[in-house]
Amino acid sequence: MTGTATISFGATPVSEGSVTVTGQTGILSGSFVEAFLMVEAAAGNTVTDARFAGVSLRIIVGDIVAGVGFTIYATAISGLITGDLSIRWVWV
Repeated sequence: MTGTATISFGATPVSEGSVTVTGQTGILSGSFVEAFLMVEAAAGNTVTDARFAGVSLRIIVGDIVAGVGFTIYATAISGLITGDLSIRWVWV
């Protein structure tokens, strides 16, 4: 299964954000889930902003709930971030 989610960091600079993906009825607690930042414009961020975010953010997936979904976390390794970023995900 694949999809896209948006992490909204808001207007005030922060060091982390997350988005919960639901509606994944076939996911198992042991499923492999991967998420990655897309280099595309989103609310409050240009393509260039997304490119720079790609080198300063760590993106991980956790909290897998069988039959429900998972959470994607983004944490700034350095600096702070605002606006939205597009995240693509896949699970098997």
